[in-house]
Amino acid sequence: RWRGATVARPARGADALHPLAEPVASDLLAPAAREMVRERAARFLDRHIESTLAPLLALERARMRGAARGLAFRLCESLGAVPMAAARPQVGALDPAERRALARLGVRIGTESLFLPALLKPARARLLALLWTIHRGLPPREPPTGAAVVAAEAELAEEFYMAAGYRRMGTRAVRLDRLERFAAAARKLARAGRFAPSAELVRALGAGADEVGPLLECLGYRALRGNEGTEYERARRGSDAHASKRRPARAASESDSPFAVLRRARTA
Repeated sequence: RWRGATVARPARGADALHPLAEPVASDLLAPAAREMVRERAARFLDRHIESTLAPLLALERARMRGAARGLAFRLCESLGAVPMAAARPQVGALDPAERRALARLGVRIGTESLFLPALLKPARARLLALLWTIHRGLPPREPPTGAAVVAAEAELAEEFYMAAGYRRMGTRAVRLDRLERFAAAARKLARAGRFAPSAELVRALGAGADEVGPLLECLGYRALRGNEGTEYERARRGSDAHASKRRPARAASESDSPFAVLRRARTA
């Protein structure tokens, strides 16, 4: 803005982290003057992004190798946060030196997300959310900055919440650092078997006790409701009964195979 009047707006660039500056249409501007406005607005926009999102730009410019280079590119492309489920193969390919290099640049490899904690500050989260909407040609939306848990709006994409430093969990959105603490506290309790929601979980989440149960289920824990209340346990991928039913079927299949027939013939 200049003297309260809008002179230029950010527009979609090559990627979300590098938008363009477009002067507003005006019959009062000759082509040369319009270009001057564009250049000055672009410099302002670049400086603003540079100063506000310095940790992310440092990651973008870092000379990385191997899997770390791919993860750095992915983090910059998604504006600083990636679900661990989507990044696990690349994270698993990191060697110790690559892990240390990412850590020095402020990258946290959590169990639920890969992210830069420094980007969770409100001013940075607001700019990241704005850049996300600009790159997709959407109207600006105010991100949920500050609170540990907020209601997730159905029409907003999960990528929007990730750019703003939150993770959608069912009908809620949880700030990435709080989600890591909450998940760690739940894993600690689950080591002893079934557990009831505790004050420790509430403190780790930084939200009301009524948020704990639904979020545990989103993390894959199974609710066991009884007369004395609800307890939780890790959900198993498959029961022993199912496994025992599958084993005889495989044995029968193997006994009829050509190799098994040949083996019996040789034995005879």
